[in-house]
Amino acid sequence: ASLVPALAGDEAMLWGYRARVIASEGGLGEAFVETMASPSLRHEDYPLFGSLLQAWVLGLVGDGDTVLLRLPLQLCALGLVAALASALRRHAGPWVAAALTLSFVALPGTIEALTSAGSEAPVALGLVLAADAWLRHRADGDDRWLALCAIGLALALFAKNDARLFVLALGAGLGATRLLTPAAARREVPRAAALWALVPATVVGLTLAYNRWAGFENDLVTGKGTGEGLL
Repeated sequence: ASLVPALAGDEAMLWGYRARVIASEGGLGEAFVETMASPSLRHEDYPLFGSLLQAWVLGLVGDGDTVLLRLPLQLCALGLVAALASALRRHAGPWVAAALTLSFVALPGTIEALTSAGSEAPVALGLVLAADAWLRHRADGDDRWLALCAIGLALALFAKNDARLFVLALGAGLGATRLLTPAAARREVPRAAALWALVPATVVGLTLAYNRWAGFENDLVTGKGTGEGLL
């Protein structure tokens, strides 16, 4: 798949196209905003992680070889496999982890992530890193795991809007668990957790601030000129 340029689907019409506009216009200024405002383009409010990575590749190799555009996001998919294998090994042992990891790699969704340049892989990678780091922190109390948890959440949130729903679900689960735990058995929330929570919160804040400045809206709701949004 890496020998075939991305010419169709979201990887070409969404992430790859935005990357070319960023590279050709020299950044995320008014020229980029004007281009993305075209009614024919969708999801202009999406976070910029994947497109910025591909724009960086364009800056290195130029637009003559579009094959390399996939590479950074494919590496995120490989990182997802490695992170999942590590987490499974810690919880289930090496043999069960190996079987589950091979099963995961064989899934059509994983194969698609490994051979394309969408943003599902970095979202999943960030969530796996965050969940595993949080569980490791709960097991040994080492606050350094909170840093990895925050980085994972920030990666997921910077990759795609969908990650906000996952992070909200994780937060709701943690909150419910705390409410259902007897007060005497509750662990004190470490101060470092609140500090590191600023990292993913900053990513969301900067994304919302940029979209507000650029006038980008969620077209799944507004319909972007058609009046036919998702609702």
